[in-house]
Amino acid sequence: MLFQPHLRENPRKQNKTSSPGVIWRGDSVIDGVPETLDFLRSLGKRLVFVTNNSTKSRAGYLSKFTSLGLSVKAEEIYSSSYAAAAYLESIDFPKDKKVYVIGEDGIGEELDLKGIRHSGGTADKDKKVELKPGYALPHDDDVGAVVVGFDRNLNYYKIQYATLCISENPGCHFIATNTDARTHLTGKRVGYWGESFFFLKVEKNSEKTHLKKTKLSKF
Repeated sequence: MLFQPHLRENPRKQNKTSSPGVIWRGDSVIDGVPETLDFLRSLGKRLVFVTNNSTKSRAGYLSKFTSLGLSVKAEEIYSSSYAAAAYLESIDFPKDKKVYVIGEDGIGEELDLKGIRHSGGTADKDKKVELKPGYALPHDDDVGAVVVGFDRNLNYYKIQYATLCISENPGCHFIATNTDARTHLTGKRVGYWGESFFFLKVEKNSEKTHLKKTKLSKF
């Protein structure tokens, strides 16, 4: 997993690191990280941990930090799953609308915390489209946004459902949590498909450009 720490001395001044993978890779903390974090805190630095991986919520990442023996507060963590939910909250996403998710639990958990209704995600991992004459896949007219993140259970149903929502529901937002072409999953190999593989499938079908809300978003 790639994680980037940011040093923040005050809201208007921020020093950023540019190297990915500086906290852990896979399930292993990189040598020297605990000592470095302790040293920075001893200098009075405020640390902000940022990732563009949407598979976990901030609570999920907090558990990960804790399991690795790293002392981090929940409010110091910013993930792209949180950024997507925060963006929808910032635009006053209608209470009578819902979000269709292509992604994993992190996105849904952050939407729950914002009180935003959602469907899809892991619940649709085994659904299939009936490819038979005269069949039209039904979709929910109340879907007002589609959020696409990394999804290890991507299937044809999810792609088609998301495409219908974006194409046929007036004003439906299309949000990608990350546009990386490759990703790190195990700490041993970089060449896994990244989030761009997932959102490009929907973008191509719907012919609608995504709105990117990733780790560097102000949200």
